[in-house]
Amino acid sequence: MKEKTSKFEEVVDKVERAQEKAPQKESTVSFGEKWASPGEGAEQLYALWRDYGRKRMELVGEYREKRAEPKDEKESLADRARRIQATVAVDTKLAPLRTAIRSRFQDSGVRAMFERTLERELTEQEKLAPSYENYVHERELKDEAEMRRLELYSDIFSHREKEPDELTLLEITDLGTRTKVAERRMRKMESENPELSAKLSFERLKNYREQLKRDGFIWTPSREKLFNKIMEHLVIVNQNRPLLLYGETGTGKTRLARAASQRLTGNPPHEVGEEAKTDIRPLLGLRSIDKDKETFVTYGPLGQALSGKKSSRDKEAGSGGIFYMDEMNGYPPDGLRSLIKQLSGRRAGEEISFAAWTGSSEKLAPQFGFVGSANLPSEKHPDRVELPVEVARELGSLEVDYPPQSPKNPELYEMMLAALMDQNDRIRVPKEELPPEWQEVVDVQTNAKRFEIDTEPKAGGTLWRFAEFVAAIQKSYKGEENTLTATLRDASYLRHAVLDPGLVLSWLQEYRKSAMRSHESLKDFLGTKITEWGAQKIYPEEDRNLVKKFQEKFQLG
Repeated sequence: MKEKTSKFEEVVDKVERAQEKAPQKESTVSFGEKWASPGEGAEQLYALWRDYGRKRMELVGEYREKRAEPKDEKESLADRARRIQATVAVDTKLAPLRTAIRSRFQDSGVRAMFERTLERELTEQEKLAPSYENYVHERELKDEAEMRRLELYSDIFSHREKEPDELTLLEITDLGTRTKVAERRMRKMESENPELSAKLSFERLKNYREQLKRDGFIWTPSREKLFNKIMEHLVIVNQNRPLLLYGETGTGKTRLARAASQRLTGNPPHEVGEEAKTDIRPLLGLRSIDKDKETFVTYGPLGQALSGKKSSRDKEAGSGGIFYMDEMNGYPPDGLRSLIKQLSGRRAGEEISFAAWTGSSEKLAPQFGFVGSANLPSEKHPDRVELPVEVARELGSLEVDYPPQSPKNPELYEMMLAALMDQNDRIRVPKEELPPEWQEVVDVQTNAKRFEIDTEPKAGGTLWRFAEFVAAIQKSYKGEENTLTATLRDASYLRHAVLDPGLVLSWLQEYRKSAMRSHESLKDFLGTKITEWGAQKIYPEEDRNLVKKFQEKFQLG
């Protein structure tokens, strides 16, 4: 570890030397002088940003040591730290740097070039050996950057009555680039070292198991990418413009919305029941009369999310929250059209009123956000209801797909392994029932040999074949080419039957908790579950027969 630390310090020293160049250059000219090209502006911005970070940390240390004694005995360390950061943020010593950074960051060409320069500088740093310790070091850097980025997003989200300043946006860009570079290094380390890869896979499964047990949700890479897009939409891109999550049945839109709300606000979303499908007004609130015949409004889930109050009688408002509307295209079009038109583009702190509130008005709460979901019509599912055009154009949109499952990206398979893992981090299933099957492949040009996963439906252990079976069912439901398309052509597509990850993971958890103890094999257990699921009368006969064919193809009967 000493060698790694030494090399890392050399890299830091190189960056610090680069940081000092631009400020020295800038000291001979005006901070506001125009740069000759985006490249020159980006180089200056990079050095200025590094210099700003260094000087800011120096000031934090100075305030901490000399001028930041607790105001009183009740002031916590966290409050003291926040007070110091707030004091440093307005320190006049940093004012020239702030001005110079803002002027360059506002230039879109400079900003784009800066992002590329930053990534190149980080990539050119000396590469660490692919050992576990070095991987952990990269992971810690990534985790720290992600945590700080989430803090910034959450803070912006809670103060959307004002625009985020350029320094905050620049820090978010910096942190995003650092996370991306760290992830690339981690993937390279893992691909070059099979033993390291095995250890990391085991740690990843343990982390997944803990998430599944604690939250009923797993933050896999595909879900992390979706969360980042949700966060960017709600926080930066389209403030308080409603966001629509769309995708096929069972892709996990509702679970994603709930998990994203919990992460961003610390609370689950305000949700709506089926009763609002006929009348949208109760979502906002209903007129109530107390024993003294005084009238007031009891707010519904949407009213509570956007006002931060339970009723119009509440004197103080909370921070509000995320409102989630499932199957958005199932609501009365006129009511939905009116609602979205009134909400779209509103900023925190604005006064807002609805007819259902009988004259009352409220200020839009700082943490309010509107997220909906829908299974939209498609060539394969033309019977689904379209969203009204006036509603659709007011919405941001994000497609949510099923978790990926392939030899190169077996995300679904890893989720299944996590569901089978017990509290002692063991999977008590015979080894031969779990993994894929590997085959030797010879390159016809170089004659080099390598091993690849056998993609034949019958190859591999039960769990691997089950993951591939579920992926094939999902492709069939989406109308995509699958393992039966070559022989059945158009008859290889399911109309109504689909397996969602939540149901699949619940089966495996059930097996871990009970069926395993009765010594029932995983193959027999899953065969029974698939047969019962596929035989349900809610599915048309064509679907039931096709599920049987898939089951036979993957030998899961």
